[in-house]
Amino acid sequence: SWKWAQKLELVSVLSAHEGCVNSVRFCGESLVTGSDDRTVCLWRAAEGRVVARLRTVHSHNIFDAARSPDGSVVVTSGADGRVGASRARE
Repeated sequence: SWKWAQKLELVSVLSAHEGCVNSVRFCGESLVTGSDDRTVCLWRAAEGRVVARLRTVHSHNIFDAARSPDGSVVVTSGADGRVGASRARE
């Protein structure tokens, strides 16, 4: 049944990546997104704005991205078989 979908309301559309977005995760009040453009964006979820855009070590698209519990590190996994870790600076 699609009745649950009728209860959803679009709040905002977030646009910053130049490729397909493969990963979206909440980290407290922030969002972390990873994309085929090989970048990670850190967002202020309530404001819908990018506070940081990180280049990564990946030579191909990012499959997943997550932020450490203290928010200081972003880890990524990509199609190139690598896992990367970047300092998160807002």
